Amino acid sequence: MRADERRAAKYGVTGVPSLVIGGQPPVSGVQSPEELHRLLTRRLAALDSAAPHPPPAKMADDRGDQRPAR
Repeated sequence: MRADERRAAKYGVTGVPSLVIGGQPPVSGVQSPEELHRLLTRRLAALDSAAPHPPPAKMADDRGDQRPAR
């Protein structure tokens, strides 16, 4: 439990419920569902655009040939 408290303090969490998304500053979890949805959508989109994307996976077809995964 103390490790959780130290980690929360590291992120700047001072109360609960709090949300830390992608290492960004914490936000209060006491918000309307619509506001939480907006926040999550915005922060997750920012994380996705900042993350490196791996090349498409390859998979074998029936003949053993490699083709991009769909």
